[in-house]
Amino acid sequence: MYQRKILIFHFLFFNLQLFLEFRQFAVLQFRCFIQIILLLCHLDLTIQIFNLFTTITSHKFLVMKYCFKVGLYKQGFLHDLSKYSPTEFMVGAKYYQGTRSPNNAEREATGVSTSWLHHKGRNKHHFEYWVDYGIGAEHVLAGMPMPRKYIAEMIMDRISASRTYHPGTYTDASPLEYFMKGKDRLWFIHPDTSAQIEYLLRMLAVKGEKKTLWYIKHVYLKNKGRFGGSGSTYVSPERGVPTQK
Repeated sequence: MYQRKILIFHFLFFNLQLFLEFRQFAVLQFRCFIQIILLLCHLDLTIQIFNLFTTITSHKFLVMKYCFKVGLYKQGFLHDLSKYSPTEFMVGAKYYQGTRSPNNAEREATGVSTSWLHHKGRNKHHFEYWVDYGIGAEHVLAGMPMPRKYIAEMIMDRISASRTYHPGTYTDASPLEYFMKGKDRLWFIHPDTSAQIEYLLRMLAVKGEKKTLWYIKHVYLKNKGRFGGSGSTYVSPERGVPTQK
């Protein structure tokens, strides 16, 4: 065990020297290096690091596969890359459980999830990213309309998350059931965004995955069908909100 730790430290020290060659990343990489050393000193945390990396990478590749099926190639490649940053990854390793998001465990332990606050501000497929100060809204903060392509990515994410965390009990209705559990408390989602999410998840539950993915690629993302119109973002006519180009 002692020799193993010595080898690990030599390996990490060598990599630290390489990292420092890239000066613009030096501070970030050094912080990550120190945190990894501290975690590797504890075997149980080392195992959690491995398990977390396996889980988030499996989830990312599953989302990427689904995004490719509906034509969202760039979003598939870039999906959830912030999870590999020290701010999110180290917290995820500490609170990893395997059956649910580590963010929930961190929130229960500390009262706030710093990992989630970091994540939602960098990933546009989360409706929390689109919360802004409202103009003439009921609340000070209000949800803004989400572009179709990010709603579509969210659907791919919800399917993949349900499959990743509940592989033995997953059905096409699982993402809808999860969304409906909290729908009434999600006051900060723009009504048009909520309507699109529910519509697509209901289609998934009733018509199945194959037909829903076809609809998203050939109808929804082509600005056709129930949520059709010009621009990248659907808004219902009665709301009169300018459409994003």
